[in-house]
Amino acid sequence: RLIQASPVNSAHVDFCSSNGTWHQFQNLTGSSNYRVRIWKYDYTIAAQGPDIKVMTYNIQIGSAGLQDIADVITAQNPDLVCLQEVDVNTNRSGSTVNQAAELGRLTGMYYYFSKAMNFDSGEYGDAILSKWPLYATTRYTLPAGTGEARQMAVIRTEKDGVMFNFAGTHLDHLGPAAGN
Repeated sequence: RLIQASPVNSAHVDFCSSNGTWHQFQNLTGSSNYRVRIWKYDYTIAAQGPDIKVMTYNIQIGSAGLQDIADVITAQNPDLVCLQEVDVNTNRSGSTVNQAAELGRLTGMYYYFSKAMNFDSGEYGDAILSKWPLYATTRYTLPAGTGEARQMAVIRTEKDGVMFNFAGTHLDHLGPAAGN
């Protein structure tokens, strides 16, 4: 993270520099830019762009019903939603049902589906819903070890003239035990 520190008094900060050097209890004074990983701080970070409301939702292959899921999302009114366990054209959810597209339609949001694997004559993975148009979409394969195939969905969108990337994934509850 790149931060600009402008403490009135010196700020007492623990951080790790971009080259991995640990700096415990450093006193930062004056206005400067620092490339750091923040662990603990006693100052505030000013907002760098527009506020964005995000939501994550494991839809468990739509078992609650897509309309009910859409109603939950709509009630929360998020700008961006990461969806996990999404089926597209699988036999178990309906060979003509694209859950990502249907949730996009039901919520009035743009969508991007990112396949983790082929499953049951269709596809299974994650999706992102966005209030704003998608300018780019990318899928990154993640190491899964002996566990289920994993990937990360990334979109590029814009709010209030600020372009940004937003990513979502579905992590394995087995963690390192499964080799991921």
